[in-house]
Amino acid sequence: LTFAATQYTILPAMVGLVAAGEAIVAMLYLHGAFTHADVRQTAQTLALMALGMPAVAAVRVMVPTFYAFGDARSPVWAAALSLGVTGALGWWLSRRYEVQGLAAGLTLGTWFQAGLLALWLRPRTAPLGPWFPRETLLRQGGPALAMGLCAYVLQGFGAWERGPFSAANWALFLTIVIGGAGLYFALTLLLREAQAQHWLALLRRLGRRLRPPAGGPA
Repeated sequence: LTFAATQYTILPAMVGLVAAGEAIVAMLYLHGAFTHADVRQTAQTLALMALGMPAVAAVRVMVPTFYAFGDARSPVWAAALSLGVTGALGWWLSRRYEVQGLAAGLTLGTWFQAGLLALWLRPRTAPLGPWFPRETLLRQGGPALAMGLCAYVLQGFGAWERGPFSAANWALFLTIVIGGAGLYFALTLLLREAQAQHWLALLRRLGRRLRPPAGGPA
């Protein structure tokens, strides 16, 4: 998998979790002893951890590339160093921000690992061209931000203190999830993003296979 292929789904997922985290957590967990205050705390932690999703995906793409070059040591060193960075930042940040500090430390440590791997890998892959062309980033990032803005605005209309015990909340939640995914897909298609066109071709192929054959036995 290329960076463009993995980030096509990772970017909107990250933005959605950040923009509509309160709605997601409330609809899944608000019951029993789990209060609305807990929902907000969890949503903040979720947002901080979601910011590390692109780095996690990048690491999963780069590590096998090192193995392909016959280098199994660099990923181990990067993981060890990032573990130290994650632990130090998590300890330092948690002293002031508690669980949110731990989440921020984990995200920063993951980005440190991804950056280190990219720094070590780039000289070997330079002849292959750029990993993630800027044009592709704009065609994916712009629609993801637009989707996130819409999700954030829609979230403001929910009575999330009632959680899943409100039919209106369910309607709004499904609109955020399904409408957000549809908006992102439509915008990337409009911008002729390669991954969007690839998924559209797969959907068309699936539709042709599921379509009943024209005509039939008399």
